[in-house]
Amino acid sequence: VVDARLPFGSKLSTVRERASFNQVLETGMPAAGKVIEEPFFKQPAFSVRIPVLGDRVIKYVLSAAVKPQAISALLSYQRLPPNWVGVVVDGSNQIVARTQDHGRTVGRPASKGLGAALARAPEGWFRDRTIESAQVYSAYSRSVFSGWTVALGIPAHAVEAQFRHSLFYVASFGVGFLVLGIALAWILSNQTARSIGSLSNMADELGLRPKAEMANNVPSRIAEIEAVRETFLNAARLVRERSEERDRVEAALREGSERFELAHKASHLGTFGRNIFTNDWKWSAPRE
Repeated sequence: VVDARLPFGSKLSTVRERASFNQVLETGMPAAGKVIEEPFFKQPAFSVRIPVLGDRVIKYVLSAAVKPQAISALLSYQRLPPNWVGVVVDGSNQIVARTQDHGRTVGRPASKGLGAALARAPEGWFRDRTIESAQVYSAYSRSVFSGWTVALGIPAHAVEAQFRHSLFYVASFGVGFLVLGIALAWILSNQTARSIGSLSNMADELGLRPKAEMANNVPSRIAEIEAVRETFLNAARLVRERSEERDRVEAALREGSERFELAHKASHLGTFGRNIFTNDWKWSAPRE
């Protein structure tokens, strides 16, 4: 109908970028077009289109051709670190603005990695190479309204350096705890081995040494070892008591036998015995 860039009455060109124009007609909502080579500016530009309604019907589509430098200025206001990459791509995944090498990259397709990521989900992050082949971790988000995407690329070494730094501390603590655990295990195993060795000696000398001497032989703070120690001491006590009782019985038997022999000698008597199963006879020694 009219082009504000041309003198009134000039021959008008047709709509060059039809996708966003048709989108406005179909949805009745504003739309942003993709970057194309604009003949009037003689450089890349994109169109922002809005519907003009009359009686609730779309009468006109008002379009404004916008230079990508306007979007690039918005990116520059973010003051990203020099080695980071900020990029805005349109709905067809063409670069609209970029913080690095803006003039050469506008209108070019975004990286294959970003295109593949956008095909999977409207937002997320991934590891990729920039168009300069630099390794980066990229986070991105696509606008539901415009279909445009903002992506931020952080150098991989900057991300991984923090990870390695954290991993170094975790590994250091892990090694420290491992060494401490080995040292404690070595100390406890030596104590246990000494305690078990002492218990072994107690078992070998069970009933042969005084209780007080055995009690001092197994100093241990291990409850189980102490329980076994007490068991050995009780066993040693029982062995000694039975040994003493046996000694008393044997002494009494010897005394009775001696008296019996003395009585035999004094009375000039003898004894005999017979095994009824084998018919064997046993006689005491003859007396004089």
